[in-house]
Amino acid sequence: MAEASRRTLLAAGGIGAAALVAGAPAASAVASARAARIPTRSSFAAVRGTVVKMRGPSGVVRAVVTDIGDLAGARAGDQLRYSVILRPKRPLADGIYRVSGPKLRSTSLFFANVDRRPGARLQAIVAAAPRGVRASVKSPHHRPGA
Repeated sequence: MAEASRRTLLAAGGIGAAALVAGAPAASAVASARAARIPTRSSFAAVRGTVVKMRGPSGVVRAVVTDIGDLAGARAGDQLRYSVILRPKRPLADGIYRVSGPKLRSTSLFFANVDRRPGARLQAIVAAAPRGVRASVKSPHHRPGA
């Protein structure tokens, strides 16, 4: 199975980190996100400036949550559509990492380097789909029945 690049994921509707909640009313979208283990913006805001753990292919690395930002086209402060930037203690490659901390429920997100120096800062995009929107990422290499 082919791995999706950051560019492919971002081109597929901005679902780069990929959290999807389809069909949830706005009032219960945050509750649906929690049930699906999608971290809300406020869960990262609560640990901004503190150290969290990132578990991935190269083991456990400590990282500081440095910024939480708005996405283009999303409401300011949207709980389900935002970006989060972490500064790891050592360089890490783009990939899926399980992030956790004493005040942050463990969750897996796709992180990509956003600086020229690898590992200087990693960013995840959380973009839950609005009500009624079904989103999917299809590999160009996918063959039905294969």
